[in-house]
Amino acid sequence: MPELEGKNLEEIAGVLGYRNLDSCKVNLYNLRQNKRLGFKVEKGVYTKFELLDDTVKEELEDKELGERGRYLKSVDRYKAMLNAFSIAFDSTVKAETRQKAEHDGLKALDRIPDKYYALLYDMMEG
Repeated sequence: MPELEGKNLEEIAGVLGYRNLDSCKVNLYNLRQNKRLGFKVEKGVYTKFELLDDTVKEELEDKELGERGRYLKSVDRYKAMLNAFSIAFDSTVKAETRQKAEHDGLKALDRIPDKYYALLYDMMEG
């Protein structure tokens, strides 16, 4: 598990997709107590990670897939927002439809997590 090696709790929480540090810490220690994961902690730095059970590997893979799913959902919302704004600024479309499209575009934009907003913005600029 090289992606976790030598990191502090905050960094590990980021890698594993936790928003709450306490939840991350509790889950790590539960896995260690249940002999599913081995690791050492010195001065807040986690090292010597070792999978003791295949279910942990499966859980980590599921978490990574979930994170990818959230990113792909954000990309879809971004595309929906672009489509809605293209309608909103099309003068050949009825005013009522343009207003609804603008509302829908803003709604889609609001639903994109901040975490992915910068990535999508860079994608748009590039």
